[in-house]
Amino acid sequence: MFGKKNFLTDWPVRLCRKKKLEEVARNRNKEESPSGLWRLLGKQVGGNPSRVRISPPPFVSVILKTMENGEKKTDNIKDIGVQKEAVDKLIESSTLNMDFYFMMVLSSAIVCLGILLNNIVIVIGGMVVTPFLSPLLMLSLAFVISDIDIIKRSFFIILKSVAVIVATSLVVTILVPSSDVDLSLISGIGHINLSYFYVSLVVGIAGAYSWARPNLSSVLPGVAISVALLPPLVSFAVSLAFFDADLIAGTIRSAAANMTGVILASTFVFAILGFYRVRGYVRKEIGQKKETVLE
Repeated sequence: MFGKKNFLTDWPVRLCRKKKLEEVARNRNKEESPSGLWRLLGKQVGGNPSRVRISPPPFVSVILKTMENGEKKTDNIKDIGVQKEAVDKLIESSTLNMDFYFMMVLSSAIVCLGILLNNIVIVIGGMVVTPFLSPLLMLSLAFVISDIDIIKRSFFIILKSVAVIVATSLVVTILVPSSDVDLSLISGIGHINLSYFYVSLVVGIAGAYSWARPNLSSVLPGVAISVALLPPLVSFAVSLAFFDADLIAGTIRSAAANMTGVILASTFVFAILGFYRVRGYVRKEIGQKKETVLE
């Protein structure tokens, strides 16, 4: 009887032994971790490890921290968190506020001057800073989530943006001396074909995909240059100022084709990526967003 282990009296010993083994395993994992490497070096040089401080170089600290955390920010394009981040940026960039109006007026004036002076470099500079692409993408997102209120909101923003572009271009056209005006660019913008519509489709895909991927947001200025949304509307205002019926009709067709292509393509992209899943989040964010509309 004394040679056999009694379970009732032996379980505290086993429990203490198990906890001791677990503690030893945890300490071993700490020593084998990237930051534990420096504690291990401290032990090997002698002395109390808690008193020995061997600081790694700064660049090594960054590498060790990254390795120890072992967590990388998700970049999955269909991840809900990534899509919510894209929605936040899209709502913010398409909101009617002072910054939006200022950049719209500024870009319209620059593009108008470039068209009047027949300088394509100036036109490209104006297209880089225009925020006009955001309302179109917001309208595409509204179509995907099938929200009538957001669709109306997006249409309202687009109409106000077009009004600002046309009004600014008319003022600039009146102020520029007629002797400096060269309408060669307008004639090219007013005469479009089906290939230009294909360009707007491709650019719409690129624009929507860029907004959906946070690490590609830096390419949006290039997308804005390629889409050429602003020049047709500015050319319409210039043609209106000179009362040229043929150019007015051509620029209207060009602007309508470009905007339609962008909206169709970006709607397709947002639908394929599953942005309908953030329908409730979009409604909540837009409901909380208070727009400051300039009278």
